[in-house]
Amino acid sequence: MTIYTYRMPWGEILKIKADLSQASAPIQIEGDEGEWTTTQYQTADARHREQDMLRLAVECLGPDWYGHGDGDFEAALNGAKRL
Repeated sequence: MTIYTYRMPWGEILKIKADLSQASAPIQIEGDEGEWTTTQYQTADARHREQDMLRLAVECLGPDWYGHGDGDFEAALNGAKRL
């Protein structure tokens, strides 16, 4: 499993754990430091691609996390910087 770390446009850090080489590997999101939550998604759902994995993870976190206005979801994805 690899941990992918992103700085979101508003400064928050998002950590995602996944093995993009294994179709059935879960996609997990770090909540509190060191506490991982398994999403309903697997690597196959992300088509083994990092950008699609990020999209699914942000989708799981929902609009309360990334904002409520039109375009907030895409702005969150486009503004995410891999650390």
